[in-house]
Amino acid sequence: MLRKLLKYEMSAVSRIMLPITACVLLCGVLAGGFIAAAFSLQLDTDTSAFSVFKNIFVFSLWGAVAMIIMAISAVTIVSFFVVVYRYYKSMYTDEAYLTFTLPVKSGRIVTSKFIVSYAWVLISTLAAIISMAFIVLTYVYMAFGGLEPIFEFFSEMREMFLSMYSTEYFIVIAVMLGLMALVSPALTVLFAYASVSIGCQLASKHKVLASIGVYFLLSTCSSMVYYTVSFITQVLVRFDMSVTSSLIVLGVNVAVSVVLCIVLGLIVRRLADRRNSFA
Repeated sequence: MLRKLLKYEMSAVSRIMLPITACVLLCGVLAGGFIAAAFSLQLDTDTSAFSVFKNIFVFSLWGAVAMIIMAISAVTIVSFFVVVYRYYKSMYTDEAYLTFTLPVKSGRIVTSKFIVSYAWVLISTLAAIISMAFIVLTYVYMAFGGLEPIFEFFSEMREMFLSMYSTEYFIVIAVMLGLMALVSPALTVLFAYASVSIGCQLASKHKVLASIGVYFLLSTCSSMVYYTVSFITQVLVRFDMSVTSSLIVLGVNVAVSVVLCIVLGLIVRRLADRRNSFA
């Protein structure tokens, strides 16, 4: 049954998220084209009418690139709100009646929605990264006549890290950062789910405003937990900016994120069961 729920949820969300993701990728290609055109035209110091018009056009291209970069950032945020609104609409509006008439436990319904939301947050973030990378690579290629500066930069960064850390520590740090990159989107989605679940069940009216207030409250509480645990960890390991102590603090932060995901997931599931009993 979970497979059917995932299929249905993915189909419903994809109708909105696929065009948004395609738009992000298209914006990256478009910005790259504008950068190439701006470098090809160059600016003229001539005062002729043609040169003035040409310079205005070049400045317009750079302005368009700046607008596209801001649009990519905005669309990425919009993607997050789309999946959260989908959860709110299907769980805490009139549509919830249809959701909870399905012959399946509310826990599986929440799980299917979380998996799809998490996947699309990752996909939209990856699309934004690809678009921004294409823009940067295009700029470097047009400005320096090739991508050698990029290769040199990563080579120098690699040598610097290997001179500071051993290969084993470098691998551990990369794994920790990779885990954090995977856990953070899950935590973000669960924060939003928990905020919607708590806010909508606390308030009979103005549920969206209540959910926003709960989100800020939960964010503040989680920040306090992170700071407290990090401070205690640094005191216990006598944090001295060494590799070992840095890895311990990073590992503890990852563990705290995982624990928060579990706690928030249990809260969301419990409140979904409660919502189902009143549906």
